[in-house]
Amino acid sequence: MIVFGIWFGTWTIYGGGTYYLGMDYPLRFVLFGAGLIAVSGYMRSFSLTATLWSSTRTWGMLYLFIALWILSLFGNDQLRGDYILTHGGVSRVAIWSIGFLCAATVAIWHGLRYRDSTTKGFGLAFLGINLYTKFFEFCWTKWYKSVFFAVMALSLGLVGRYAETVSAALHEQYFNRSG
Repeated sequence: MIVFGIWFGTWTIYGGGTYYLGMDYPLRFVLFGAGLIAVSGYMRSFSLTATLWSSTRTWGMLYLFIALWILSLFGNDQLRGDYILTHGGVSRVAIWSIGFLCAATVAIWHGLRYRDSTTKGFGLAFLGINLYTKFFEFCWTKWYKSVFFAVMALSLGLVGRYAETVSAALHEQYFNRSG
């Protein structure tokens, strides 16, 4: 899948110039990741490709979420209609941040609904990455550094404590079931 992603990136540069169908790299890889996720759903039903569907879906989610994260940071998608979006008060970064939030929420919902730890894990991990990225983006220049790092340390401490509690509960549940 790594080689396939490299091939896709170089093919779109070679075949379509710098801006392939008016899209910059991150937007291309959003569509590429979504396509891999869609294809992986069909791969599961064929015996020849059934062993590869999980890794294909995982790589598709990785491509999708990393590209959405980059778009939510920079908003550089090279689509037309920049005047309407930037002069109407809504920036591309805000739109892609909302899109990233929606994608993470859908992944978490799917993981909870269908007991799929992969999609739930991707959704939670990238939601956390997005929230901490936005925390840095909005608070770094506006807050005193001591307050910034105190709030960050407190939040990471709470997340770590919760993770330890969940890990201990799962560990206890596993050993009670097997022993």
